[in-house]
Amino acid sequence: MGYKRSMTKETGARFCPACGRSGFAAGRRCKCLACGFVYFQNVAAAAAAIIEVDGRILLTRRAFEPGQGLLDLPGGFIEPGETAEDGLRRELQEELGLAPVHLEYLCSLPNRYPFGGVEYRTLDLFFVARLATLDALTLSDEISAVALQQPEEIKLDELAFESIRGGLAFYLETLKDRAKK
Repeated sequence: MGYKRSMTKETGARFCPACGRSGFAAGRRCKCLACGFVYFQNVAAAAAAIIEVDGRILLTRRAFEPGQGLLDLPGGFIEPGETAEDGLRRELQEELGLAPVHLEYLCSLPNRYPFGGVEYRTLDLFFVARLATLDALTLSDEISAVALQQPEEIKLDELAFESIRGGLAFYLETLKDRAKK
């Protein structure tokens, strides 16, 4: 029995990790009907950066699924023991070779991340970073290309994930609000 076949979208698992029997009750709190083991299906934390460079926004193009070929913001999953800021800095270093010092929290949004036949639920934390230059930019194999776009040029429907669209939409609204003041 493969990993994919042992997973369901409703509970995350079809078989109990404690006793191996089937019959998990669906929901966030999954209880094995055979042995009583309780598994909590919690969200994973992820962080994304809206990187401003000379008034433009750095977008990445995804090299792999999910969302292969679509635009995205740089970032990724937070590792155990990391703060959101430290995890985002690590991801930016790994993906782009960039190390922004200051990250400004923007907002958080729920997301669905389909991978390997499983739909993971995430809470995506958005931060803004301002860089003077992209001289250190080096792309990892996760990114096929980058694009610098003026905020008004960004087409939200070309982005890979609902939360990324929502985070950028929120950011664009904050820009409009700042311009009014």
